[in-house]
Amino acid sequence: VAVIILTTMVLWMNKQSRNIGSDIRGKIDAAVGKSQVWGLISLAFVSVFREGIEVVLFINAAMFNSSAENSLIGGVLGLIIALIIAWLIFKTTLNLNLKNFFQLTGAFIILIAAGMLAGGIHELEEAGIIPIIIEHVWDINSILNEKGAVGSFLKAVFGYNGNPSILEVIAYLTYLFTAIRLFFTSGHDSIKKDNKPQA
Repeated sequence: VAVIILTTMVLWMNKQSRNIGSDIRGKIDAAVGKSQVWGLISLAFVSVFREGIEVVLFINAAMFNSSAENSLIGGVLGLIIALIIAWLIFKTTLNLNLKNFFQLTGAFIILIAAGMLAGGIHELEEAGIIPIIIEHVWDINSILNEKGAVGSFLKAVFGYNGNPSILEVIAYLTYLFTAIRLFFTSGHDSIKKDNKPQA
């Protein structure tokens, strides 16, 4: 469910990214111009609420793959970094290109969602809900152990598994290639529609 929500959100945001900055500014200008305070409040609430849902899904996935303490530390560090970035954007001359920003974060979210899907397959196999066809395609835990410091971080964020099953690998690669193709296709489709001459 989390993977579906994240994927649809990323594809929608990528499709809207071309005009999202001007669209948000237009709505804010219209709300301020008409003194529609509640319109401005609802716009801010919906924007923050949508991002809040993403954060809950990420932290929930991280807690599933890591300890609650590590997830809490990661969440707090992420919040501090986000506040620093927001301060830089508002207090300096740093100009954020929303289209590029959404494309970069969208690609990052796709990587996280691919790991979540593979992790979900792993848990379903352990629960006996789906069969284990080949238990370990490879085992690189001797090189990068999923229980070590770096491995734990990669597991919590990207769903890293040092010894995945064949179904995990297939699910991960199938999702990743499909999502990336849809991601770039949706972006090009929106550009083509925007550039299409009006009749």
